Amino acid sequence: MLRGSCVPGGNNKRGQCRISAKQQGTPMATELLKDSRDNVLGSIETGNDGGQVLRDANGKIRGYYDPTTDHTRGPDKRILAKGNVLKTLIC
Repeated sequence: MLRGSCVPGGNNKRGQCRISAKQQGTPMATELLKDSRDNVLGSIETGNDGGQVLRDANGKIRGYYDPTTDHTRGPDKRILAKGNVLKTLIC
């Protein structure tokens, strides 16, 4: 599932992600994840409670982050890591 390393806000070198935020309505904020060539790799939707959902470029759910437990979970809801590592799952 991991495809190389991701450096959010990278300086557009190959293999790094550049993160750009895009607001879509009040309930959910959507952050687009793009590569150095402006190809959309996926997005992270953040709810009012701080919970996040990671989707790939096709809209398929790739992971979840729960701020109350501080765990990142896979699409099957199994714990993958402590802390928020969603961006590393897509890059």
